[in-house]
Amino acid sequence: DDISLVELGMVNAADFAAMYQSSQQTITAEPVSWHFSYELRPDSLRYQDPVPLLLHLLMEVPTLRRYSGQLFTIMTELYNNALEHGLLGLSSALKQAPEGFKSYYSARNNHLNKLKQGTVCFTLDYQGDDQQGLLVVDVIDSGKGFDYAALASLTQPFHEGSHQAQAVLSGRGIPLLQSICSKIEYLGCGNHARVEFKWTA
Repeated sequence: DDISLVELGMVNAADFAAMYQSSQQTITAEPVSWHFSYELRPDSLRYQDPVPLLLHLLMEVPTLRRYSGQLFTIMTELYNNALEHGLLGLSSALKQAPEGFKSYYSARNNHLNKLKQGTVCFTLDYQGDDQQGLLVVDVIDSGKGFDYAALASLTQPFHEGSHQAQAVLSGRGIPLLQSICSKIEYLGCGNHARVEFKWTA
C-alpha cells in the first residue's frame, strides 16, 4: 500500500494575520460586472441549501474573499427569512415558548415536506474593481408577504449582553443585516428583500 505523509507548520494568530494581509495586498482585479439569478422550487427547497453555491460564486471574486463571513451571514439570513417566514408562513413567536426552537424547526420540516408549490429566487448583481465594489442582492419568495412598515421599531441593532438581547430569542436577523449592509429594504407586498453591500480598499 502507498503511504502519504503530510507536514503542517503551525503559526500563531499574529503571524497568520500578517501573512493574510500580505497576500491580500498582492491581489489585483480588473473591473468586474455581472448579474446572476437562481430560483429554487419545492424539491430543491426541501433537499438543497443554496447558500454554499452562492458563496462559492462570490468567492470567485478575489476582492470579496476577505468578506466571506459577512456575505455568508447576508445570504443565510435572507434565505431563511424568505423560506421560513415568507414561503412557509412560520412565526418566530414559536421560539419564545419553552422548547421553542425544537417546535419551530419541527414545524419547519413538516411544512417543507408538505410543500407542493412555491419559489425562492436570488438575484445577485455585482460591480467592482480592486478599490471598491457594490453587491446588490434581491431575494423574492412567492409567499403572501408581510407588513414591513412594522419593522420601523427594529432599526437599532441589538447589543450583545443588553437586557433586550437577553430577553428576545428571535427578531435579530434584520438588525444584524442592517449592521453589515449599507442598505436594506423591502418591496412589493413584503416578499421582496433587497440589500446592498459596499466595500472599499
